[in-house]
Amino acid sequence: MLLSRRILSPAGYLLAGLLFLLPFVTLNIDSPLVRGGADWSGFDLTVGGEPSISLNIIWYGEDGGLRTEATTIEAFYGDERADQFLPHRFLHSQALAIAAAVMALAGLLSGVLAGERVQALVAALAGLGAATCLSIAEARAVGFTGPYTRPDYGFWLALCVLLALGIANALHAIRLRHA
Repeated sequence: MLLSRRILSPAGYLLAGLLFLLPFVTLNIDSPLVRGGADWSGFDLTVGGEPSISLNIIWYGEDGGLRTEATTIEAFYGDERADQFLPHRFLHSQALAIAAAVMALAGLLSGVLAGERVQALVAALAGLGAATCLSIAEARAVGFTGPYTRPDYGFWLALCVLLALGIANALHAIRLRHA
């Protein structure tokens, strides 16, 4: 049991860290003239990275049929207005995303601490703290960018993994206390 806990908990925190590479925030644009969107990964939220953007212009051709053309935001809006169209950095939630990543790293490294109960307590606090910081960071990022944004699957997977790790380690620490 001890060996599996020593391997599974750090592996879970490593998985949570890898889930930061998946999309966390998605912005969808669907208007009569423009369709597209942008995705920010958990890594983008943490380091203030640029989103991956897809944008299509829609118009009627000479034959009356719909035509689309992929373009960039800079080409569509001009260089000056492009920065106003999408927030490229989530500075208002970046500190919380960094705190979540650091707590996940603490959970990963908790296995090197002396004492099984201390390891379980640190891993539990790391998981629950990271889940809390990540939830607040996501809420702030989604709320800041407007009504067309939503949390994406990477966020939900990372949140579930962090919550599961935090709760499992908290229960293990409680069992060790009463043993």
